[in-house]
Amino acid sequence: MNAADKQLLVSLSQHEGWHLLTATFRQAHERQFLDLAKKLMRGDDVSPLELAEKRGYYMGIAEMLAGPDRALRSLLEKMNATE
Repeated sequence: MNAADKQLLVSLSQHEGWHLLTATFRQAHERQFLDLAKKLMRGDDVSPLELAEKRGYYMGIAEMLAGPDRALRSLLEKMNATE
C-alpha cells in the first residue's frame, strides 16, 4: 500500500456513513443479545445451532467492520518498519 491507499483507509474510517454502519451493527448486535437473554431467562430452548449461527454471523460482520482500522494499523506498522 502506498500513501494514497493509507489516506483512503483513513477517510473511510472517518466517514459519517462508516460510523452509521458500525453504530447500526452494534445496535442490532445488542438487540439480538437482549432477545437471546430474554429467551434464556424465560426458560425457552435455544439450540446450539442457533447460538452458533448468530455467533458466526456477528463475528463475521465485526471482522469485516474492523477491516479499515486493521489495514491502516498494518500499513503504519510496515511503513514504520521500513524507516
